[in-house]
Amino acid sequence: MANKTTATSKTTKSRAIEPDIAAKAEPVKETKARASAVPPTKNKAPKPTATTSDVTSDMIAEKAYHLWLAGHPGGEHDHWIAAERALRGK
Repeated sequence: MANKTTATSKTTKSRAIEPDIAAKAEPVKETKARASAVPPTKNKAPKPTATTSDVTSDMIAEKAYHLWLAGHPGGEHDHWIAAERALRGK
């Protein structure tokens, strides 16, 4: 039993010796406010360059088919319109 008493007294002493962590905390530094809410992006997505004459009905049909395969909701007409918008960038 003498060993248990010695171990407990050592633990109590080591806790009392530890410095208070909150006393060592540094004050928070103030930061300057940004001029804009969102920083500008460096890599902007390029605008679509396809014109009406560049997109063919075969291209639209193929894109509509892939939308249908992917399980895009809607019917044939919905797939066609979505494909046309995607290819022409509207």
